[in-house]
Amino acid sequence: MSDGTSHSSTIEQLCAHLEFLGFKITPPSSEGDAWHHAEHTRRADMFFREFPEWLRLHYNHYLGVCPNDSAGNLVLQQLNDLNERTQIAKFFLSKPNKNEKINIDCVRIRANLPITYDRPLFGSLLDLWQKEAEMVWQVDRYPPQQQAAEDNADSDSEDNANWAEDQHDTE
Repeated sequence: MSDGTSHSSTIEQLCAHLEFLGFKITPPSSEGDAWHHAEHTRRADMFFREFPEWLRLHYNHYLGVCPNDSAGNLVLQQLNDLNERTQIAKFFLSKPNKNEKINIDCVRIRANLPITYDRPLFGSLLDLWQKEAEMVWQVDRYPPQQQAAEDNADSDSEDNANWAEDQHDTE
């Protein structure tokens, strides 16, 4: 599967593949940042970056403000059910820090793909990733609590633009 290319050229090939599919790629915003952002008009936006052994795809889906433990438990159960049905995507419920102004819960959807580029394989895995990531719409969003919080939760592209700054991935 590997054609002997380096990781940096693999990322370039992946970017070219995504651009061919209509994604607009934004490279990492700073030297210490490793996340690329891929935006599309009809597909889920995503972040991706390379690790030594894999390529990680990441997508954020904002649920809103959790109204109570019962709603949070229901969402967690729905995410666990989705994880049982997926092949490459994994769903995580992310709670905001206590010191954040707006208390918006987020579903983080991740997949680890081979770091080597093989066009047909990557195309198939990307299609599967997109299909599984869209399953997040089966999860109940929280009912509106505060207009400001809902406005913020629905501005995925703005939040996604700042998302990589909050990441502390070490693997």
